[in-house]
Amino acid sequence: MSAGAIKAGQAQSVLFPDAGQSGEALRFRSGAVFESLPEKIQKVLLYGSGRDEIAFTHLNERGKKVLREETFEGIVNNLERRYNETESPRCARSWRSI
Repeated sequence: MSAGAIKAGQAQSVLFPDAGQSGEALRFRSGAVFESLPEKIQKVLLYGSGRDEIAFTHLNERGKKVLREETFEGIVNNLERRYNETESPRCARSWRSI
């Protein structure tokens, strides 16, 4: 996401590894300004898709494209889960700073 809604690199490595794929699956450019996205897409990115499965493509270890359908957790839910699951005070401080 451009314009700082999601810090570059964080979304792809920490929050959810499939950040770029989510843009493709939800039909928006991953470099789009968050505020310019439809409200429905914003809500899915932040809070997840609920029970609705989304088709994601990714490259497997052999470089072959693989299609999978699954629910999407969302950024807020991901952060809450990781914060609640961590046993490391250092990690907890790190999550609070995001």
